[in-house]
Parts: sequence; C-alpha cells; structure tokens
Amino acid sequence: MLTNVYREGTAHCGHQYYCPHLWTTVLIVDTRCFGVGHEYDFLLNIKWLYLNLTSIQNTHTYPWLGPLSSSLTISQTCAGKSLQDVSYVVSIHFQKFDNQYHHQCLGTIIQEQIILTAAHCFYSCQNPKKFRVIINQNKEMNSAYYHEVATIVLHENFYPLQGNDIALVKLAVPMVLDGKFLKKLNYNHSESIEENVQGYAIGRNRSNVLKPNGSSNKSLEAMDNVYFKLIPLRIIDYNRCRQRKFVHLTRNELCTLAYETSGPCDGDSGGPLVNEYLNVQWGLLSYSRSMCKPHRIYVFTRLQPFVEWINKTMRKMLT
Repeated sequence: MLTNVYREGTAHCGHQYYCPHLWTTVLIVDTRCFGVGHEYDFLLNIKWLYLNLTSIQNTHTYPWLGPLSSSLTISQTCAGKSLQDVSYVVSIHFQKFDNQYHHQCLGTIIQEQIILTAAHCFYSCQNPKKFRVIINQNKEMNSAYYHEVATIVLHENFYPLQGNDIALVKLAVPMVLDGKFLKKLNYNHSESIEENVQGYAIGRNRSNVLKPNGSSNKSLEAMDNVYFKLIPLRIIDYNRCRQRKFVHLTRNELCTLAYETSGPCDGDSGGPLVNEYLNVQWGLLSYSRSMCKPHRIYVFTRLQPFVEWINKTMRKMLT
C-alpha cells in the first residue's frame, strides 16, 4: 500500500509518499512517483525530479514488508461467519537481498491457479522466481504450504497513483480447492457499492511462530502465525474523497473510511475489500496517506471495471 505522509508544509510542491518497493521516500509532483537514491536510480528519467530525501529503512514502516504470514484462523465473526471463511486469502512473499523470503502483499484466490493482487507489489521486481505464495491448506493442523510462482502479469496501464493497480499471479502448480479450508472468492458481481455502504477489509494480525509443512528453505522455518482480522470500512463519495486531498483518486478506485478500528496496516496491500457476508470482493487495497489508524481514508482498486481484463488475462495465462 503506497502510504502518503503528506504534510501541510509540502502543499506547494506535491504530496510526500512512502514507496516501499523503491526502498525510499518519494515526493509526488505532477502525479509522478519516483525513487530517491539506492539501487533504483535507473527509474529516474527526464520526466522525474531527483530529490534528496531521507531513505526509510524500517521495514515495519511499509505496508507490504511485514513478516511472513500463514495461518488463517480466528474466532472473530461477521454477519454470522467466522474468519475461517476467508480461506481465499493468501500471502505473497518476495526473496530479498538476504536470499530469504519475506511477506510482501496479500492476495485472493480467484481460480485454482490464479491469485488476484495489487500491481504495485511487483513494481520493483516482476521475476516470478523471486516470489512464492503461502496458503493454509489445513487450519485444523495449523499448517501452511508454499507454491512457486510461474507468471506475473501487471495491468499494462499501471503506474503508481495513476490507477490500474491490479495484477494476476499464476502458480506453477494448481491448488486443490475444497471449498472449506481453501476456496476462491467471487470478483465478478453486480452489487451496488454506494456511499456509506459498509464493507470489510481483511488485514493481518501477527502472533506466535509457525513452520510451514514441506519447507526445505530455512527462511521459511520462522514465520509469524497470522490471524486475520476484519476491518470495517465505509464507502466515501468520489468527490468528497478528492476534497480531502486524495487528488490522485480515479473513477476506477473506491475510497473508504476506517470509522471504528484502526485501518489496514503493514502487509495488507493487495488484500480484499469484501461485502458484509465475506463472499464477494469489491476491491483490493492500493494506497493511503497513513496506515494502521482509525478515521483515515484507504483507497482500493475497484474490481468491477476490471472484470473483462481479469477474465481475458486469466485465459491467456492458463493457455
């Protein structure tokens, strides 16, 4: 999740954001997101302004750089459903410079071999060999399994803070979906998503340690046992959201307000925004100005405009 840390004093020159996949602080000027320093200097070109800003090194500052995650069980309920019903949520991991795999983003299962997530999760790297997808195939045994990634496809028009923040990940081997411990989520729907309608983001909550079954990689031996939590959100009108300085908001995005509890947090990027019954996905987490805070706005990629793109891209990936 791109996290804007806008301060009033920077209004004349743009909005300051954390862009974790660039491992640095950036400033948005004329809707462009660019890196400062580090190994991503090649991203700079004549359209981008180089700024000498302070690099951010604390991985917990970044929504997608949290620890490895796995288990999907919790006793909390919503609309008569347990969070055990969110077995369509997966954790996407990236191999960093230490050659270990660390949690990067969340995603949702939409087909036996396809994961839906945010494009910005792969902005700095799209090599499928650098990623793995962790799923929880047997909650009763409190175990987790990883899948190798075969292909990653970002929306062709994606650019940070300019919309189209959507991507598909193809697994090397299909999952076995039993409809209980592992299932897919419906993304193709006709539900009306109007202002003040309540939905839920599914976020992570860390505790304990879990070793995934079948793991031969030492980096996977110590991983957080993640209990997912429901984050109640309300839809905010497009114009009202832009008036609250979310000037990059597009019509293909959903603006939401965390009105009761803290909002989406570290590692929740690409995670779903679902209806009250937890069985229909409205959007996927894209960006915000802050994280883990109540009474803040969080922006999701709206899925309805991308159903055709998802279906068409998925068919190509599976053939």
